Amino acid sequence: MYLQEAILDFRKENGVKEKFNWDNQLSQNCLLHNLAMSKQRNIFHAIPEYLQGNAEVVCMGSWIDSERDTVRSLIFTCIAQSEEHKNILLFSSTLGGSYFVSDGIIFITIRGNK
Repeated sequence: MYLQEAILDFRKENGVKEKFNWDNQLSQNCLLHNLAMSKQRNIFHAIPEYLQGNAEVVCMGSWIDSERDTVRSLIFTCIAQSEEHKNILLFSSTLGGSYFVSDGIIFITIRGNK
């Protein structure tokens, strides 16, 4: 929920008024990717075969004060620094994503249609 809310706010702040469809299956795949990244304590992109034609955003960072603040901070800072990742959040009509917290580190994966 916080992830969808942060993405909507990010889109609004960047002048994108169109809403996006949330894909629960894509979100489940993102959660599995987060679990794999947390196990390795590093971020990496999935191999193209697993993306099924979707683009992918990955990010990790330290826990801040709350779940909501941490997710929002990573969307607005870490992910927004990459023009490619920023464009996935802004212009995909279908998105799915998740985050996972392990030992004070949050891993975020978001996938969207190209």
